[in-house]
Amino acid sequence: MEGEGGGGKDKHDGVEAADSVDEEGAADSLDKEGAANSMEEEEQEDEQIEMKRVPQGGKMKMKAGTTMTKPPTKVLQCGCTSICSAFLPRIPSAGVQLDEEEGLGLLEWSHDLQWANFCKNHLRCLAGGGLDMYTNITKTELLKHLKLVFHYCTDLNMVFNWFAGCTNAWNTFQKDGTINIDGVFSYILKPEIFKLIKEEFDMYLYHLRDEQDGQKCRGWMHHMLYSLVQQLVRQDPVYYALIAASRPDKNTWLICYPYYVKYQVEGESTGFAHLDINVDRFVETGCGKNIIQGSLSLDDENKYGCTLLVLGFHHHIHEWWARVKQRGQDSSGYTTNAKKTYFPVDQEDFGRLVPVPCKREAVRITMPEMLYGSTPKAKNIRRILFNWPTEIRADHQTLDMEEAETWNQVAQCHQSMEALMKSTSGEGFRYGQPLFPFPGVTKLSSTSCVGDALIRVRRWDDIWVEEERNILLVADDESALQLAKEIRERLVQAFFNRSYFQNKYRPRPEAERDESSLSSEELSHILLAGDDEDMEDMEEIEEGDSEFGLE
Repeated sequence: MEGEGGGGKDKHDGVEAADSVDEEGAADSLDKEGAANSMEEEEQEDEQIEMKRVPQGGKMKMKAGTTMTKPPTKVLQCGCTSICSAFLPRIPSAGVQLDEEEGLGLLEWSHDLQWANFCKNHLRCLAGGGLDMYTNITKTELLKHLKLVFHYCTDLNMVFNWFAGCTNAWNTFQKDGTINIDGVFSYILKPEIFKLIKEEFDMYLYHLRDEQDGQKCRGWMHHMLYSLVQQLVRQDPVYYALIAASRPDKNTWLICYPYYVKYQVEGESTGFAHLDINVDRFVETGCGKNIIQGSLSLDDENKYGCTLLVLGFHHHIHEWWARVKQRGQDSSGYTTNAKKTYFPVDQEDFGRLVPVPCKREAVRITMPEMLYGSTPKAKNIRRILFNWPTEIRADHQTLDMEEAETWNQVAQCHQSMEALMKSTSGEGFRYGQPLFPFPGVTKLSSTSCVGDALIRVRRWDDIWVEEERNILLVADDESALQLAKEIRERLVQAFFNRSYFQNKYRPRPEAERDESSLSSEELSHILLAGDDEDMEDMEEIEEGDSEFGLE
C-alpha cells in the first residue's frame, strides 16, 4: 500500500532510541505473559487434535469381510505419527522457501497423510517453507488455513487470471511481486461518471485544512474516507476477487479497512522508500505476509510521478535483511524505513527502485514484502484510491494484525463513517486523522451480499454471502463474470442515485428501507426497477527527496 510514512521508528533516522528502552522492556514482559497463555491454549488444542489422528490400533475390516489386527501407530520423537516418517525429509527446514509448484505438490501429498498426524513444528515448516503461509498461529488455526489453501489454491489462481483478463497474470504477479492490471475500473471512469467523481474529489479538496494535528497534508486528504466513489470501490466484486485470490493463505473472509485518498498536486515532496511491514517480525514468523496492497489510479501516471518498486524483491527480502542485521541497522517499527538501509551494493545485487506507472482505470496489486517508494517531487495531479481488505480470523474478531482494530471496531467505523485510530499494521496515522465524520457524507445503497460483507453489513457465514462468494471464486469464469457485471450495474445505479452532483436539481429522494436482510436478487429488482431514463451528466508522503535514481 502506498501508505503514508517512511517506515517505523528507527534509531538511524534520528528517533530517540533511549526513550524506547523502557517501552521495549515492558513489551517484552507482556510478550512473555502472552506467550505463556498462548502455549497453554495451544496445548489444550493439541489434545483435541490428537483425537483426529489415525487410529492407534484395533480391528481393520478387509475386503473379503475378514478382519485383522491393525498394529498400533507409533509417535515419533518430534510428535509426528510414524505414518509421516517417509514424508518428513521432504519438508523444508526453517528459513528454506520452495517454489510454488513443489510446495503445492507437498500440500497434496501431506493431505493424503492427514495433517493432524504431523507435529506442530513440521506442520509450520510445511506451511511456511512449502506454501509461503503465515505460521505464527495455533495448530488448530493452521489446519483450517491449510484446508482453505488446499481447496482454493489452484482454483483461485485461475480466478486471478479471469478477472485480470490475462492468462499469464498470476505468473507475472508471482515473478515480480506486483502487477498493474489495466482497465479494471473502466466502467466508472466513463466521462459521464468521472465528471461526478472529479467534482466529489474537488469538493473534499476545497474543505481540506492545510494542516491536521500540526502536520502538513502533503497530498493526503485525511477527511475523505467514505466518499461515494470509495464506497463503490470497496464493494466492487472484481477488486475483491483479485485481492482474495492473491492472498497466500487464500482466506476469502475479508473486511475493507477504511483509508483516505491521495490527491497530490505539482510541487509537493513525495519521495520515500520503505516496506509496509515490520521486516524483522516478517522474516522470523511471516507476520504481515497476507496483507495484500491495492490501489486504483484515476489519472495516467508517468515515470516522473508514480510508485517506485524493486521488482522481484520478495525473492530477496530474507537475504537483504540478514545483511541489514549484520550492519547493526535492523531497527523497525510497524513498518520498515529502507531509505538509509538499502545500500548501493544491495541495489546492485537485488535491483534498483524503478518507476512502475499505472494507467488511468488500472489497479496495482502488490505483495507486502515488496520494497517500494515514490518519485521525489510531484509534477502533475495524481489521484489514488486505496483498497485495503484485511483478513477476518476464525474468531470473527481478530484481523490480519493483532495490533490493529478488531472486526467489531472496523464495522462500527463503517456504520458511523468515522476514521479508525490505526492502520492495518497497527500504527496510528502519521499525519493525523479527523475526529468526526465529514458532515456531507452519504451512504451508498446496498448492492450485493459480498459487498455488504466487505463493509460489515453482513457476516461471511450468511448463506446469501456464501452463495455469491462461491459464484465469484469457485464457479466457472462465465458465471463469475456475469455476476460481477450485474453487481457493477447496481453499483453504478446506486452511485447515481446518491450523488448530490447528479441530483442537485432534482427533489430530495425519500429515505430508503434497511436493505441488509435482502438477497442479491431482491436488491437487483429494487435498484433496477426504478427510473430507466438515460444516465446523463455521469498517495504516501514523506519529507525529503528520494535518494534512489530512476532507470
